[in-house]
Amino acid sequence: MRKISFKKLPRDVQSTIIRLQRPDTDRYVFFNRLSYLHWIPVAGFAFWLFYLLFATQYHLWEDWMFWILAGVTVVLALAAGYSLEKIIASKFAKLKNGHVFTPDECLKISGGCIQSWNLKEIDALRYHEDLGEIEVWSGEHEERIKTGQKLDAIRLHGAFDEWKARAGDGVLAGCEKPEYSYSAAPKFMVKVVGAVACVLLAGAISFGAKRMNIDFDDRQTWNRVDSVGTVEEYESYKVKHPNGLYAGEADRKIGDILVKLKDVYKNRAKKSADPNAVAALSSVLEEAARRPDRTIFVKTSETLALDPAIVKQMETKMGVTFDPYDYSIPRNGTEHRRNKMVNDIKHTFTSVSGNGAIKFEFADNPPAGAPVIEVNLSIKSDEKSMPYFRYVNYDGSRSNVTYYAGAKFDFDFVMKGSGPAFYQTGYTAIPKDLNTGLVDRRDMANYSFDKVYFGSVSEGFGKFIEQVYGISE
Repeated sequence: MRKISFKKLPRDVQSTIIRLQRPDTDRYVFFNRLSYLHWIPVAGFAFWLFYLLFATQYHLWEDWMFWILAGVTVVLALAAGYSLEKIIASKFAKLKNGHVFTPDECLKISGGCIQSWNLKEIDALRYHEDLGEIEVWSGEHEERIKTGQKLDAIRLHGAFDEWKARAGDGVLAGCEKPEYSYSAAPKFMVKVVGAVACVLLAGAISFGAKRMNIDFDDRQTWNRVDSVGTVEEYESYKVKHPNGLYAGEADRKIGDILVKLKDVYKNRAKKSADPNAVAALSSVLEEAARRPDRTIFVKTSETLALDPAIVKQMETKMGVTFDPYDYSIPRNGTEHRRNKMVNDIKHTFTSVSGNGAIKFEFADNPPAGAPVIEVNLSIKSDEKSMPYFRYVNYDGSRSNVTYYAGAKFDFDFVMKGSGPAFYQTGYTAIPKDLNTGLVDRRDMANYSFDKVYFGSVSEGFGKFIEQVYGISE
């Protein structure tokens, strides 16, 4: 039997078929029952939308998280769209899927496609009560109709032979013409358009959720950053949300901090500070705040003048063996000492540099005209004091004593800007007492004696600078 398109049929035939779908005494109608399982994708998609909304109010999604969420949204949207189409069609479509038996023919309706068998073409019809199925045979074709309408199925079974004997042409007689034939292409195109619409809807939902997530994180980040109120935090906000809701406010607050930086420092400087140092630092802070990079560059140099003969003199005087200077002040430790001084300077001036408002950066060749801090370190033997350190290490069975030679450390500190800002001071240290218990033999890379030794020297230098600039008493 040729498949016939309902939409291509004459209107009177269409009206007749729609009328035949209403059960009456002269026909039996068995609609396809819609499974309740079709509601699962719809409910799943609704639940997913709720979860997606909840997820936007959590931490900021990474890219891989967004694409996973978007992928799930697309799959669920397609499943929900398919199920929803089935549900709506079963409830509101004029032409419903199922089978219609009249005294003349059997109509099988599936979407917009209709197939018809004249009852005389049907070899046999039986209702299988155990399976709840009506079985129809026509030549080699077998049709199984699942139904819960037991009474109608039994009546149809009983009336079939009589109807078949008196069957006429039926409503679709003469409608097997090529112009009425059914083509699946339009329905396929409708499905494709529907699928594309579902994908676009899912994409819009996903990107909308991503925007909500960004806005939520934007507000959360701003609240945290603004409660801290430092330039460093405001800049971290701008890095995370360069086009954020509060980017302009962050710029304004950074500007306010920079403008007030000099005055805040001057008001907080201790009375014991050197006025010249305070004036120089105030000028340098103001100058650095006006620079696009907001940076004070740190330049260091080191001079080593260590005489091994002093170690020999100490050995003669003490009657013990000393490790050479390479153990207490190694020549290959220049980089470590430089990094330590630069980090100490950053730490020392953190409280007056607005916690990130002004940056400190090491540079062998600072830009011309930039504010600079220069630290020139001179380390030399001192034959007058001949400092040394005695370290006792107990290995579990006996004590081992090591003697290290010390030295004199001279720090020449200079702060200067492009204008009149200039201040110079010096600090000298000859450490003779050191808590060598800080040396951890299990981690010599970080707790070797030379690092602990220089750490004690740089600590004293840092405290001296803090006092000179009024950062501490």
